[in-house]
Order: sequence, then C-alpha cells, then structure tokens
Amino acid sequence: MRVLLLLLTLWSAACSRERPGLPPRHLLIVTIENLRADHLSAYGYPKPTGMLPSDPTARMEGRVFALDDLAAQGVVFAQAFAPSERALPSLASLFTARAPISLAVQDQQSRVPRSMPLLGELASRSGMRTVAFVSSRTDLLAGVGRGFETARWASSDEVACSMLREWLRRDFGDHRPTLLWLHLSGLAQAPADVQGYDAALASLNRQLADALALAFDYQTRGTESTEFLARTCFVIAGTNGHELAGECAPGTYPHSEAALRVPLILRHPDSLTGERVLSTPVELADVLPTLIDLFGWERPQTMEGHSLLGLTDSRRLGEYPERALITQTRARVLTARTRAWRIVWNPWRARLPEQDPLRARPEVELYAVTGNQLATQDTAGLQPEVVADLQARMKAWVLAHLPAPALPLESARSPETKP
Repeated sequence: MRVLLLLLTLWSAACSRERPGLPPRHLLIVTIENLRADHLSAYGYPKPTGMLPSDPTARMEGRVFALDDLAAQGVVFAQAFAPSERALPSLASLFTARAPISLAVQDQQSRVPRSMPLLGELASRSGMRTVAFVSSRTDLLAGVGRGFETARWASSDEVACSMLREWLRRDFGDHRPTLLWLHLSGLAQAPADVQGYDAALASLNRQLADALALAFDYQTRGTESTEFLARTCFVIAGTNGHELAGECAPGTYPHSEAALRVPLILRHPDSLTGERVLSTPVELADVLPTLIDLFGWERPQTMEGHSLLGLTDSRRLGEYPERALITQTRARVLTARTRAWRIVWNPWRARLPEQDPLRARPEVELYAVTGNQLATQDTAGLQPEVVADLQARMKAWVLAHLPAPALPLESARSPETKP
C-alpha cells in the first residue's frame, strides 16, 4: 500500500510539471538596440510609444503585433536587466546564458569563442531551420551569428522588417520547426532628447507591427498563418538602454538604470501560465535556459542563467533562484541589483587620473528600490551591512569570472568589418 501511495505521489508530481496546451514549435526572437523599458508604454510610460490603433476582433484573436499588444498577450518582466550598456556583449549573454566578462566579449568588436555553443547552434542541432535578419552597424552576425543557415544583413530596420515579412510569406508545408532572429538597431541613432527618442521608438514599433501583421495576415495566408502563429513563441528583448540629454556619463549611471533596464517579453499563450507581469529581477542570460526548457534543446554545461519557467509556469513556481544581478560596465564600474537595492562600486577609483570625472564620485553608492522606482539619495553610509554583503557578492563574481591563466590565448581577433 505504501509503495502504491509513493508511486501515485510521484506520478502526481510529474504530471504537475507538464505545461498545459500545445507546446511551441517555432521561435521568433526580436532584439532591439537602445530600447529603454522606462520609455515603453507597456512598462507604464505615459506616452503611447508602443501602442497602435487596431481592430478589436484582431486584438482578441492575438493577431495584433504592436509592442504593447505583444506584452498584453504575453508575460512581461518588469525588472529585466542587460549585462552591458553595449549591444554585442548583451547579445552574447542572451545567446550563451553567460556573463560577457566570462566570454571576453565586452566591446563591439569581440567574437564569442567557438568553444561556447550559441543559441543558433543549439537550435540547429535540434533540427530547427535557423534564419536571421540583422540591422546593425556592428557585425553582429560575426560576433554571435554562428548556427544560422540563412543570415542576412540589412541596411536599415525597415529593410530587416521587409526581409522578415517576405520570408514569413513563404509556404511552410514541410512543417519544419523554425528559429527566426530579427535584430533592429535604428534606436541607436535616435536623438538624445526625450521627444526625439519617443518619436523614433513609436516609428520602430509601427515598422515591426506592420511587418508581423502582414506576415501573419489571415486574409491572404488562411489557416496556415494561424497555425504557424499559434505554434510560435515570441521573445522581445532590448539589448541596452539609450542615454538621453542630462543623464549621467556613459558607464556610470548611478542615479538611473536606463543603460541596463530593458524590456523583456515572452509570448506563447498556450503554454505560458501564471502571472502576466513579474517584478522579480531577471537578466538576459535567463532567456536561453528558458528556451532550452520550452523546446527541449541540448543543455550546455556552461550556462549561468536560470530558466524563467520557474517564474512564468504556474506548475514550477519557486524554482527560479532570486539573486543579485551583477554587471561590469565599460568603465570597469561594478553594479549589483536586487529586489531592494542597487549598488554602484568603483574599486579602481583611486587609480584614475585626476581629470577623470569618476574621481569626483564616491567609491560606493547605494540606492533603495521601491517597486519600479530607484531612489535618488545615496544611503551607502547608512547601510554598512547591505554594502558589505553586496560588495562580497561582487568580489566573488569577479573572481569566478577571471580567465584561467593556463588556457592558451586565442589568435588575434579579426578587425570589425562592415557587414
């Protein structure tokens, strides 16, 4: 009898971990440079930067693709953070589930080592068709594009969206699972004033929404487009923020999280359950482990991120380990972010030249977090225990990511080239 009860218990636990509905078959990843979370209307910004007028029936059927609609149909991570204020290191982290420092990818000319499996390679090994359309002034395809059988550079976001739209209009009669990566970089050239940036974001939102709406148009594609849409998991992620006039110098951002706090949206209504807006701090390195769980890909042994299904799946709640999210900016300033605190630490401040503006800032700054708001008052002197704890975590993180001296150095990196 006891054996029977044990078996029933194990069976019940196993069943409770199964995701409801049809699992996703296809994956569409949209990465957007210089996309600030605090200027997207889906994240509470008062201007409608991510909204577009649409037909109520189409919205109810999930066939509206403005950023706000994708957020409403999916799971929104209100406190998602990029590991760098630059696009390529952030993409390297998203595609490998590792910190850029451990990949030696901390600038726009680096390449992920060939020993490190990338998202495109993992998807391809699983039998997926892999396609990338990339708009960027940086050669991102050389940096993180391994594994994409079709990879095309676009001269602008408009051209990249057109390429995606035309590709999605093809016949999918072979039913082969597909990974599509669309990268947009137009916001990197957006004005530094608020009004100009908001207008550029609204324009990008319309380009993306129009391309997806035409690609998944039921009137021209019929049931095939509906089936492809229903089986497609969307991932929308910013890679870094955008500095606006009057904000802190690049690399510091002590009072603002604009450089690192980015939108992150997962959309697949059939299989993603649980809460729709999540306030737990997460990072881009968590995306790949999530996709591995969703699609059953090979799991590398080197991942540092954690599956977001521990937050999004109502049957796996509690599995996501909440921790301090640590970054090192290009100015070698360390930051750590928890649900309650953000610390900025410049351990090399005393070695900086006298004319360096960072010499004028304190070595350690600590800011309280309330909801989505970061306090402006530095409380490092009032919270010595918090400072000591977060500094200890940052020291351990740096030591864990130092390159192993016994490994041979790679040959000289190829210079960055125009795609």
